[in-house]
Amino acid sequence: MAEAALAQENAEMMLSVNNIEVVYDEVILVLRGVSLEVPKGALVTLLGPNGAGKSTTLKAISGLLGTEDGEVTRGDVTYNGQNIANGSPDKIVRDGIFQVMEGRRIIEDMTVIENLRLGAYTRKDSASEIKADIEKVFHYFPRLKERTGLAGYLSGGEQQMLAIGRAIMSKPDMILLDEPSMGLSPLLVKEVFEIIRTLNKELGITMLLVEQNANMALKHCDYGYIMESGKIVLDGTREELLNNEDVKEFYLGGGGEERKSFKNLKSYKRRKRWL
Repeated sequence: MAEAALAQENAEMMLSVNNIEVVYDEVILVLRGVSLEVPKGALVTLLGPNGAGKSTTLKAISGLLGTEDGEVTRGDVTYNGQNIANGSPDKIVRDGIFQVMEGRRIIEDMTVIENLRLGAYTRKDSASEIKADIEKVFHYFPRLKERTGLAGYLSGGEQQMLAIGRAIMSKPDMILLDEPSMGLSPLLVKEVFEIIRTLNKELGITMLLVEQNANMALKHCDYGYIMESGKIVLDGTREELLNNEDVKEFYLGGGGEERKSFKNLKSYKRRKRWL
């Protein structure tokens, strides 16, 4: 009975990152034994300060490390039972993982529809199926339907919507989102996160989200990991992390105004507790 339950659990675990180390330029160790899991259909967040290794973790999954002379030198990345560590990015996209890069990376000199069609580049569907999926993107992002000109004229929030819509066009099983709130107003951040959760629930797309806006990420996620200096230092359900005193102090601003001013003390306490 226990073996059957374990087999079922493994079958539902879409992504497992197992004790990976990542080295850049053959000498710079960035990730130091990172492990995390993303169940099928879940929205999981990865939090941490700048330079913690969050984006590198996503690139280790999506195969983009090679574009920056990086490599997984230890451990493995298992997606649907297959090790994809150091795999080619195009094959990983075809297998069902699409990464929305930090900074959106839309093609500004192409129209909104051309950007969306670019997301479907690896598909072999008919033109009518591609068109139907563009309409599906417009259903979730009606603002894009009103602005089908050059993507470079879109606002920051609209560009983020286009970047996510382009990911949807690849028909992914999993989307990796890198800092979707970057550069957006608080109102747009709220709107984008609500759309992300809707896509996760209605389309069943599994998501791994990297964020610095811990309040918003924890509000919408099912499970979270916190990374410091290339290591996972804490993980738990949304409720566990929201109620954790260290998370409140270091990431949610719950330490009180006087305590928040002691940045050096906070950094020291973080190292003492987590590292």
